[in-house]
Amino acid sequence: MTTTAQKNRQDSSTQAPRRSMLTAAFVRTVTTPGKYCDQHGLILRVRPSGSRQWIWRGTVRGRRVDLGLGG
Repeated sequence: MTTTAQKNRQDSSTQAPRRSMLTAAFVRTVTTPGKYCDQHGLILRVRPSGSRQWIWRGTVRGRRVDLGLGG
């Protein structure tokens, strides 16, 4: 008899790996305001005015920090 954890492990091994949605083409063309994340803490924030901001969200000394990247 398989447990739920074993079943979930089996199901996840047959799925294709998730890809980051922050490809160069996506970043160039995105115009809808919102936050777009990859799997490593990098966030692209698009504002209603169309401006874009890169943010890295991570942990420093046990505390969550958001670091703005660039200008």
